[in-house]
Amino acid sequence: MEWNKIKTILIVVFAVVNIFLFFVYYGGFDNGALSDELVAQTVEVLELNNVGIDARLLKNNYESIKVCNVENSYANVKDVLDATLYQNSVLSGEIDTTRHSFTFVPDEGSSFYGLPSSRAEKALKESGLLADVSYRKEQAEDGIYFYLKFEGKVFFDSYIFVRTKDDKIVSISAYNMLGDTVSEGSLAETVSLPEILINFATENSSQSRIDIVGLRTGYYVGTRGETVRVTAAPVWQIKTADNKVFYYDMRNGDLLK
Repeated sequence: MEWNKIKTILIVVFAVVNIFLFFVYYGGFDNGALSDELVAQTVEVLELNNVGIDARLLKNNYESIKVCNVENSYANVKDVLDATLYQNSVLSGEIDTTRHSFTFVPDEGSSFYGLPSSRAEKALKESGLLADVSYRKEQAEDGIYFYLKFEGKVFFDSYIFVRTKDDKIVSISAYNMLGDTVSEGSLAETVSLPEILINFATENSSQSRIDIVGLRTGYYVGTRGETVRVTAAPVWQIKTADNKVFYYDMRNGDLLK
């Protein structure tokens, strides 16, 4: 009996999803925004899959985006450090490196030691880390992010993070910051935001409710080495109330892992 109820619920859910997807594909997005009806249907379908979202997050969130190419100026993190922090005699302290990232904790011999957070941007430029890249500065609760950017959109996985405490710099971390140069590509064909959100909801393996608290478009490069040129994926970033972040390719709706 219980199984019959479950089957009935599943049939209803999939029927609603199918009808909704038909509406998405053939309803059109001529004005670049989601209609009130489509927003309401999106929220309803997500709720059926135990995913919550504030309808206001869906307003005016349909957009096209350009594809772009990213090319490394350095083959690895060591080369970046040799050309920047080592060269400028500021890398005095603990340093932990991986193939694509590093974390630096300055000691008293470093010009970053005890530096006020308000001077972090200038110090990073003087060190060479932010000298030749286009970036966006974003404040966080525990520090400052400097994201690589292209035409106003950030690369979510290419950044420098300055961790602060009591308004002083305590560490500097960098990920995928290999002296990148960015070149423009063509306008990408994208799938609709409702379709991506449905993909997220149906792929949700959690038994508990999930609440989406943030939606944002940008780019995702992925891990790479050597001085290679790669195409950055235009993505939707989905943030949930439990502090998890997911990236979905805007071109096909696939989750990037």
